[in-house]
Amino acid sequence: MQTGLSFFKEQLRDYYTESEIKLFYRMIMESVYGLDLQSVLLGKDTQIFSEEKSVIEKTVEDLKKFRPIQYILGETEFYGLKFKVNEHVLIPRPETEELVEQIVRGERYRVKGTGYRVKGERCRVQGAGYRVKGTGFTVHGSRFTPYPAPFTLHPAPFTFHPAPFTLYPVPFTFHPSPFTLLDIGTGSGCIAVALAKFLPEAEVYASDISEKALEVALGNALDNQTDVRFVRHDIFDAWPENLPEQFDVIVSNPPYVTPEEKVVMSKNVLDYEPHQALFVPQEKPLLFYERIADIAQERLKANGRLYFEINAVYGKDTAEMLRKKGFQTVLLLKDISGNERMVVTSPQPPPREGE
Repeated sequence: MQTGLSFFKEQLRDYYTESEIKLFYRMIMESVYGLDLQSVLLGKDTQIFSEEKSVIEKTVEDLKKFRPIQYILGETEFYGLKFKVNEHVLIPRPETEELVEQIVRGERYRVKGTGYRVKGERCRVQGAGYRVKGTGFTVHGSRFTPYPAPFTLHPAPFTFHPAPFTLYPVPFTFHPSPFTLLDIGTGSGCIAVALAKFLPEAEVYASDISEKALEVALGNALDNQTDVRFVRHDIFDAWPENLPEQFDVIVSNPPYVTPEEKVVMSKNVLDYEPHQALFVPQEKPLLFYERIADIAQERLKANGRLYFEINAVYGKDTAEMLRKKGFQTVLLLKDISGNERMVVTSPQPPPREGE
């Protein structure tokens, strides 16, 4: 009896490598029929192939047309989570997982440290526990400025004189200051949903120009039990009223492929994935990066950060553009393959008082 795998190999050997064929088959058995690799190796897929041959034949025909396996299955995995995908959204890439990892690692402690800000003090001291005659140390420079200042310590003799003191309370209040994060051009929602899952203290917002993409993204947020607030927005339009004014983090993986790069792109990408989410004009390869950088300068809080996934061809151009706009500490990061695929930066800080 012919097995499903032998049928796949026979039909697809002129289209894909053997390793790709085996991968597709395992993905289909697991996603559609719930069989893991061990079950396939034990031959438990034979009965399924016999009963579901027409469905498997349709899948093979789609693969012959180079339709992405993720669209055939209607789902993919990203950062350990399941995501629904269709032709209205890009298929999440491994490089984007690396971008998410950078954000999770870089922001997890900032998220936990900004839950509340305190106005006022718990108590004031009236008098002093001790009054000092002479000075233990004389300090030159200030340890209270956020900018380091040199200081020296000079010993001086002193004596302790007890003095009464009292503590009295001063009213204080907690003011919520949530850590806010915006994913621009969210597509399937993979970045926003993954960040909401692994940075649960953050308030996550996501925008996209495509209503169809937002429908997919909303479904993925619900499926993964995350709270993400989605907004339809064209970044070249005015700021929408249903987005906050300021954010701690802005992240984007915008369109960055130029038309001349089509010659090296796979047929499954060119024929099926949404071009609106892929391509930029040849003469303006940084079109979306420049606009999002302007948004970041206006919408990031003090000490906020901007994260980009970028076209490796234009990595240094992207970094230089950000520096010219006044961003500080522009970090150009490589992916696991050694390509420059991510940028992390912050707007220029405000000048010191008196400068």
